[in-house]
Amino acid sequence: ESYQVYYKRDNGSYSYKTVYGTSLSLSNLASGSKYTFRVRARAGSVVSELSATKSVTIGVTKLSTPVITSAAAYGTTATVRWGAVSGADSYQVYFKRDNSSYVNYTVYGTSFSVNNLMNGSKYTFRVRARAGSTVSELSASKIVTIGAMPLATPVITDTFVNTHEGR
Repeated sequence: ESYQVYYKRDNGSYSYKTVYGTSLSLSNLASGSKYTFRVRARAGSVVSELSATKSVTIGVTKLSTPVITSAAAYGTTATVRWGAVSGADSYQVYFKRDNSSYVNYTVYGTSFSVNNLMNGSKYTFRVRARAGSTVSELSASKIVTIGAMPLATPVITDTFVNTHEGR
């Protein structure tokens, strides 16, 4: 007699392992992720119905605080970059213009760009790491100032001298 242990991570698809006892150990599971399990008994070609589901979230005791490595403006676009945090599966980027309220976006990498920012405004950025429901402290702030676009330098195309002054 054996058992088929079905398991999945978060909203992924089920995989299964066949075991010849009443326990299964899995390693290298993602911190902060929810794993759902179901089991069925098997005796030769006869199989039972699947059990009810049982879920467990792999704990993360603490995530390190991200460190913003660069924050720069390119025209009316600002880009912020930070170092990866071990165990994080996403990041929340918070930013605000001047003295307004923060807005935040979820990011699955280690950089974030925002376009069409207002010239002459200062934008403050902060980042927090996430692993499931576990979150880090917010990073230190980085400020990016969006400069006014420089005016084109005038070019003199023709010159003439008035030789008939005063006549």
